[in-house]
Amino acid sequence: MLAVTAQLWAAILVIVITSGSFAVLNVTVVSLRQRLVPRDLLGRTIAAGRTLSFSAAAAGALLGGVLTATIGIEAPFIFSALIAAMATTAWWLASRP
Repeated sequence: MLAVTAQLWAAILVIVITSGSFAVLNVTVVSLRQRLVPRDLLGRTIAAGRTLSFSAAAAGALLGGVLTATIGIEAPFIFSALIAAMATTAWWLASRP
C-alpha cells in the first residue's frame, strides 16, 4: 500500500496497523516458545531464532537495495507484498482441516 499511495493518512494507517500487528505477533511467539520448548533448550532455541531473524533482516535489506537500484523505489514494496500474500496463502492452505 505504501508503494501505491500518495496519501499521507493512508501511509500512516498502514504503518500503525503493521507495527501493532508485529508487536502482538512477537509477544505471542515468545510466549508460545516458552511454553513449548523444554527449559534446558530454551536458550539455544532463542539464540537460533534470533540468528535466523537477524540474518533474514540483513538479507532483506540487501535484496531491497538491489531491487531499488535495478527496478525502482516501488519494487521492494511490491515484492514484499507478493511474498506476504504467498506466505499467507500457504499458511491458510496448510492449516485447513
